[in-house]
Amino acid sequence: MVQLLRDMDAPTESEEGQAMAWMGMPGPDSAMPGMASDDDIQRLADSSGAEADQLFVDLMVAHHEGGVDMMNDATQRAENSFVLGYAEAWAASQAEEINELQGLLD
Repeated sequence: MVQLLRDMDAPTESEEGQAMAWMGMPGPDSAMPGMASDDDIQRLADSSGAEADQLFVDLMVAHHEGGVDMMNDATQRAENSFVLGYAEAWAASQAEEINELQGLLD
């Protein structure tokens, strides 16, 4: 993603410290859908065994779901065919990983 932005002479980070402004939903990085909070990460660090496995999967599924939402939005806004293809492929890949993660605990 960073290299794609560089190739397009686009900033790799928000100069305003805002995430998702391009989606019309600006906010701090910590408010991005699917981003684990510091408390979530601490709970994961403090857990072990099956509890840690379940929490890891729950956090990663939420993270990937946030990515799918962003990529679906990007497919609606993309004006560049490469960006459109990248967003579609990324959304599909994240959806596959969600299924894989959920299957790990079955």
